[in-house]
Amino acid sequence: MLLIIPALSIRGGRCTYTVDQPPPHLLADPVQMAKLWRVQNAKTLVLVDLPSERASERPNAAAILEVCASVDIPIQVDCSSSPDADVRRYLDCGVYRLIVGTDVSPKVFADLVESFGRSRLALCIPGREPDLVSLYADSGCCRFVVDTDASNDDTDGTGTHRALEQLRQVTDPDRLAGRPGRFTARGPVRDYPTLKALADQAPRCLDSVIIGQPLYMQAFPCQATWCWNQLSRVDLDCFSTATLNDPA
Repeated sequence: MLLIIPALSIRGGRCTYTVDQPPPHLLADPVQMAKLWRVQNAKTLVLVDLPSERASERPNAAAILEVCASVDIPIQVDCSSSPDADVRRYLDCGVYRLIVGTDVSPKVFADLVESFGRSRLALCIPGREPDLVSLYADSGCCRFVVDTDASNDDTDGTGTHRALEQLRQVTDPDRLAGRPGRFTARGPVRDYPTLKALADQAPRCLDSVIIGQPLYMQAFPCQATWCWNQLSRVDLDCFSTATLNDPA
């Protein structure tokens, strides 16, 4: 069974969505949105740290760390599109796992693994570049996030087939050569049929999938019964009886 991981894209400290007119139940506040996902039983979240228009501004960091202090589930931060992100600050301040891109060299990745441990870091790689797996596995990477080339307007299934083929190549056991390695897919799921195809046909070492925009567009039939359709009746502070992380 694949773990579905909702994604929140954050720019300028606020959630962003690519639909023209988001439904009214969507919240721009990352903390409130994270709590809403927790109410709906999300097991973990990925916060995508999108770069600001001004390189000198880093408003996302404060919002992301506030999310970590506000919910009782592991928070993963995807910095793969923000090469200037303060990686060590995130890992020092409560982020469970950081997803970095290949702008982080294998040597730097190995240094981060030595400082923080294998489980705290993941590498985002393009599905069309499977050889990166063995290169970074040598640096201690044991969690890979695979960006596939599935098309959003894939009406004939070719995009889904291409994504699955890329995932099979990336997860080829020979590329890991006995090293530990697990995989998360990002990109191939846009609706229930593509999710089912991924779950039925993906390699066993693929255990999770990150989904962003399709969730916010309610592309899955089960979402008709979700509590965010009655947001005025939801208490965002009653998502768990667990003790929250200490903001300090």
